[in-house]
Amino acid sequence: MKNRPAQLIAASLMALTLLSGCGGGDGGGRPSVEELSGAMQEEGNVLNAGLTAEQSDCFAQALIDSDVSDETLQAIVDNDEDYKGNDADEEAMQSMSTDGLAECMAG
Repeated sequence: MKNRPAQLIAASLMALTLLSGCGGGDGGGRPSVEELSGAMQEEGNVLNAGLTAEQSDCFAQALIDSDVSDETLQAIVDNDEDYKGNDADEEAMQSMSTDGLAECMAG
């Protein structure tokens, strides 16, 4: 299963990209690493890719450290499948380091 981390990264980024189409949000501020990590581990969350708690924490920290908007991150926490992000979020996700995310998946 050598390709499993790469598959998880690809699936997670694809799901995150689907959340970022065109603006919106409640302006509630940036979620915490704990909130994002917990959401990614919840059954039915768009970013639940079977990650361990350690992997989820690492990926959540990478998202917090990225330029992905607060609104998009909150949509992940809320599992808001109707949320549409914006082009800036898509660019921010594409610029996230694949190497760094691979380290997260290696746990």
